Amino acid sequence: MSERTVLWLNDLQKAWESAVERLTVSYMRPCVFFSGGLDSSWIAFSLKRLFPSMPLVVVGLKGCLDVQRAEAGARELGMHMEWVELTEDSVRQAVKGIQRVFPSAGKLDFDLGCVEWLACAHARSLGCTHVFSGSGADALFAGFDAFKNALKRSGAEGVQQEIIQRVRAWREKDGARLNAIAHQFSLAPVFPFMEEPFLSAALRVPVREKIRSPSDALRKHALRALAIKEGLPQSLALQSKKAMQYGSGSLKVLARLRRRHVV
Repeated sequence: MSERTVLWLNDLQKAWESAVERLTVSYMRPCVFFSGGLDSSWIAFSLKRLFPSMPLVVVGLKGCLDVQRAEAGARELGMHMEWVELTEDSVRQAVKGIQRVFPSAGKLDFDLGCVEWLACAHARSLGCTHVFSGSGADALFAGFDAFKNALKRSGAEGVQQEIIQRVRAWREKDGARLNAIAHQFSLAPVFPFMEEPFLSAALRVPVREKIRSPSDALRKHALRALAIKEGLPQSLALQSKKAMQYGSGSLKVLARLRRRHVV
């Protein structure tokens, strides 16, 4: 490991520890929106010492990828998982709720928001006060497929510009949507990846430590390196990305409802 790598990795580690310390208080009753992927597993791992009985909430169709990964991840972490099953009725109710609290919602907001709505409803039923989400990590660490095209088209500079644009857009879209949904259930949403000082530290990480080539299928290497360094099992730290609407099956349910003009 080069001296430069050690420097940014230590910077990232200290910033993460500082963000977690600032975002947590002993009296909160948190849960984590969990899929068994890198982002939510790293958050759960980081909070386990403070909140060992904290539930990990996964939403999805029976047997879907997110539920399978979440079950395996919860076992690996030694934590309790709560599964909320997606059904046509629950998705239909979630759509109505999203339309009410987030009037500017587009198609993707419903695809993702249905999962978030049902997770928040369940978190509230468990008596939770705060919900931790890994939202924003893909924008910050070049997790989306679009970053491969940006690297091929415009090199590292193009990727950095894409990161900055997506981080800014996150506040108005994903962050705003989840804020609106969580507040509907009297929950405080927490986005540790998008909080200072971690946000600034992550933006300083060189692009090559996030995505290595236009064919890089894994990406987010800096975050994976941090998680492994701190002890997250490699089976979780090296988990490939699967978009929430596909991993949970929400898109499949919504597609059926849309074909019948129910939503």
